[in-house]
Amino acid sequence: RQTKMEKAKERAKEKVREKFGDAPKPDIPDSEFEDPDPKMRIIEGGYHPDLCFMDKALTQEQKRDGIRNLCGIGLETEAHFWLLENLWKAMRQPPTPVPLILALDYGVESTAVRIPYNF
Repeated sequence: RQTKMEKAKERAKEKVREKFGDAPKPDIPDSEFEDPDPKMRIIEGGYHPDLCFMDKALTQEQKRDGIRNLCGIGLETEAHFWLLENLWKAMRQPPTPVPLILALDYGVESTAVRIPYNF
């Protein structure tokens, strides 16, 4: 069973490399993750770009920081990553996925949830 899991992990990595290529890794400190490849962490974390929107009031730097937070880049422990992964799963559940709006403050709208970019 463990061999099958390792082969599945390798196939997933190959698909990521085929789709996204071998880009240089950003300067992110290694944490307690087994696989520090940021692309794999983003995909495993469940980030869904179709469910993320930006408030017009955010600057480019704030937008970049917000996306990094949503993707789980820079998380310190496996527990933080696990929590983010499960939150994404809950947000994508049927019947209707819940969109997120990165903004300057918290809020709930009739069709989305507003969260601060620096949560």
